[in-house]
Amino acid sequence: MSEREVTKLDVKRINSDRTVIERKTPAIVILPESPMNFMYNDDREFQQFVREFTTRNNVSLIFNSAEPDATNGKYFNSAMMIGADGKVVAQYDKIYLLPFGEAVPVPLDAIVPGFVGNFSYGREYDLLPIGDAKAGVMICFESHFGQLSRRFVADGADVLIEMTNDGYLGPTPVLRQHLANAVFRAVETNRPILRVTNVGITAYITEKGAVLDPTAAYQEDTRVWTVSKSDGSQTFYVKYGDWFAWLCSMVTIVLLLLSFKRRDPAISN
Repeated sequence: MSEREVTKLDVKRINSDRTVIERKTPAIVILPESPMNFMYNDDREFQQFVREFTTRNNVSLIFNSAEPDATNGKYFNSAMMIGADGKVVAQYDKIYLLPFGEAVPVPLDAIVPGFVGNFSYGREYDLLPIGDAKAGVMICFESHFGQLSRRFVADGADVLIEMTNDGYLGPTPVLRQHLANAVFRAVETNRPILRVTNVGITAYITEKGAVLDPTAAYQEDTRVWTVSKSDGSQTFYVKYGDWFAWLCSMVTIVLLLLSFKRRDPAISN
C-alpha cells in the first residue's frame, strides 16, 4: 500500500468519527501521533480535506505531521493545530527525538547517514491555544522527559497533551509502562494530561495522577473530555526542577564514601 493510499485510509477514519463530533460538539479534535503518514505542508489534497473538516464541523484539529525545516532541508516531527477557520494556528516541533529511530546522535550521524530517521530537532517550546487555556504537547517518547513538561508549565501551560504512536511496541506490558510515564508528568507539574494514542491506551490523567476513562489497547475508540484553565500555581518541581533529586544523590554518595572510610579495621584484616 502506498503512502498516498495510507493517508487516504487515515482520512476516512477521521471522517468516520463525524457522528461523535455532531453529537458531542467538541471545540477541538486531537489525533494521535502517526507513523508519519501526513505531510501537511506538502500535501495540497490533505490541506483541502482539513480545511473542509474544520470549517464544516466548526472545530480545531490537532494532528501529527512531518513539516519542513527551512534551515537544512530536513523535516520536523510536528504537532499541527488548524483552527475552525481552516488556517494554521500553531505548530510544535518535537524537541526530544528518539535516538536511532528519528535521529542519529552526533557524531554517529556522519557515519550512518540515511540509515534511520533523520529529523531535525525542534528548537521552540511552543504552546497551543485550547480555548482560554494553553497546552504543551509531548510527542510519544517525550513523555519520558520531566524537563520538557516542566518547561511547558513554567511557560504557562494549563494542560499537557501526549500524542503517541505505540504501534512499534506491540501488545506488550510496555504499553502500560508508557502510560505510567505520563502519570509522573501529571503529578510533577500538577497539570492534567490528555493522552491520545493510535493502538495504545488513550486516557485522561488528572493532575493527581488518576487515570480516567482509558481505552483498551488495539481497539478503535473515541473519548470526549473537558479542559479548563488552571489557577496558574506551580509545583516545587516546576519551580526548581531536579534540585531535590540531585541533593539526594549527593547525600547518598557522601554516605557511601563515609561508610567505606569507617569500615572496621578488624574486618579488613
